[in-house]
Amino acid sequence: MGATSVLVAGATSQSHLMGADLRQKTIEVQTKTARENGLVTLVNITAPITKLGQDLDAAEDEMIQNAIIARDNGADFFVVAPLLYLNGLDTVSDQARFERFLDWLYAEVPEIPVALG
Repeated sequence: MGATSVLVAGATSQSHLMGADLRQKTIEVQTKTARENGLVTLVNITAPITKLGQDLDAAEDEMIQNAIIARDNGADFFVVAPLLYLNGLDTVSDQARFERFLDWLYAEVPEIPVALG
């Protein structure tokens, strides 16, 4: 039967350990290739802050850029893993920040649905 979908830039590809430039090139090439081969494409747009010392504002900026790159190369869905870039979603302030980020993402790229990872 074969595969019908693919997760681009997931944990198996170690995308959370890549710098932004390599992560974005991975999103571009893998998304485009998957779409060209008829696969439903889920793209992890998460930019972690824990490993690379990136601050939260920069991570969210990169995630918007990642989403635009993914959309422009044929993504069907975005995946966001908030615990990779927010240290504690159990706090009210982190929950509010994540909700603001999702609002921003939907404003920038409204046509692509989001799954939480």
